[in-house]
Amino acid sequence: MPSAEEPPYKEEQGQRQLAYWVFLLLGVGFLLPWNAFITAIDYFELLYPGNHADRVFSVSYMLPNLACLTLMLRFNPEAFTPPLRIYAGYTLFLFAMLTV
Repeated sequence: MPSAEEPPYKEEQGQRQLAYWVFLLLGVGFLLPWNAFITAIDYFELLYPGNHADRVFSVSYMLPNLACLTLMLRFNPEAFTPPLRIYAGYTLFLFAMLTV
């Protein structure tokens, strides 16, 4: 219970700051591997001349996400809780990046 000197919203403000930092770290953790791949386009063009590596990355990333989203919406969307969707999305992203 907050004391008379403390404003009642101080605890809520601390929770918001924690949520901000958690989401910031999740975003950085999700985008850093992706950016590492797309900024190395010149390197991949040297490795695979004549192929467009940037297009391969985007297709290999978007198609599994689209397939999983379609399956989740088609077959009982209530069975897929938000934490399950988040963990499945991160896991599929990890496998997509590992296969590239």
